[in-house]
Amino acid sequence: MSYRGNAWPEAGSKPSPLAEPDAHKVFINWEPRVVSRNRAAVFAARNRRAALARIPRVNGLAAENGIIQLADLLRGRHVDIDVAYRALQLIRFLFTPNTVYASIAPEDGGLVFFWTALDMSIEIDIIPGDKYWWSVRNVAAESYSGEGEVLPFRKLQYSLNHLSKEVEVANPKWRRAVR
Repeated sequence: MSYRGNAWPEAGSKPSPLAEPDAHKVFINWEPRVVSRNRAAVFAARNRRAALARIPRVNGLAAENGIIQLADLLRGRHVDIDVAYRALQLIRFLFTPNTVYASIAPEDGGLVFFWTALDMSIEIDIIPGDKYWWSVRNVAAESYSGEGEVLPFRKLQYSLNHLSKEVEVANPKWRRAVR
C-alpha cells in the first residue's frame, strides 16, 4: 500500500516500503500517523490559513488595522504563512482597544511592527525560523531590548499601553487624523 495517494494511513499501521523516504511521524488528534514532510507542511499551512480566516473582532481598531495590513502583505506574497500566523498571534495577544496603530512592514522574509511617538519607540521583529527581536526605547522611563523564541508579552504590553496612553494624552483625536 502506498501513502502517496489522498488517503491517510490507518492509525497504528506501519509505513509501507513504498512510502516516501522522508516520511516521519506526526500526531493528529493524538493518533500517530505517518505522512510525508510535504503533506505535514500542507496540513499545517491549511490550519494556519483557516485560523487567519476566523479572526474575531475583539481587540479594537488597531488590531483591525494590523490585520488588514497583514492580509495585504500576504496577498502581495511579501510574507509567508508561518510569519503571518505568528504576526496574527502577536496582534491578538498584544493589542488592546486603546493601542496606537502599528506600522507593519516586511523585512528579509519576516515582519517589523513599529510604534513611535515623541522620543518613545517600540519595535518588534518577527524573524523567519521562530525567532523574535524587540526593542523599547524611552517608554515609561525604561529602555530594553532582546531576542529569542518567546516574546516577553506582559512587559511589551505594558510598554505599548504606556506609549498609547501618552499619545492619547498628547492628542486625544489622533484616531481621526489617521483614518
